Amino acid sequence: MNPSSAFSSSSLESTLRQLVRCSRDYFPAEATAEMLDEWRPLLCPFDVTMGKAMAYFEMFLPTLDVSGRAETTYKLWFGEFMSFWEACLNAPPWEPVGLANGSEYLDRFPSYCPFFQHLMALYARLADHNIGEIDWEPYTPTFFTRIQKNFNLPVMYKNTNVGECECADI
Repeated sequence: MNPSSAFSSSSLESTLRQLVRCSRDYFPAEATAEMLDEWRPLLCPFDVTMGKAMAYFEMFLPTLDVSGRAETTYKLWFGEFMSFWEACLNAPPWEPVGLANGSEYLDRFPSYCPFFQHLMALYARLADHNIGEIDWEPYTPTFFTRIQKNFNLPVMYKNTNVGECECADI
């Protein structure tokens, strides 16, 4: 058997994702700022690199036990990512479908909108690892609106579809 065929590229990628998933809990608090410095330039809503950056953030950002160090961990990115999410549609035109999988939280969300998946998976992990530490009440309407919109339910009022959004190409 050829040693190079023992591990396929998808197997290697899956193994590396699992390695990151297991090791991110051991990243120091300063790692959050370093990751933001490295990947923040990719956060351009008019380019596909934003999807790549969000996949990196979802995969690498540490969220475990941020209670005593909120200022150096999630508070560095939480508001900025929420602003992007509130400003962009569920399936923005710059986000290609099917970017990354492998998160323990990604399977719970629709597969046709990776931007939604990456942010929701990151927030789900943050909430799961810090129960009772973060006040989610101001963000609950945004989360439920995004989840509801991802069901793609037809909304009609007097035989007029009010669920369709008008999009303008730039």
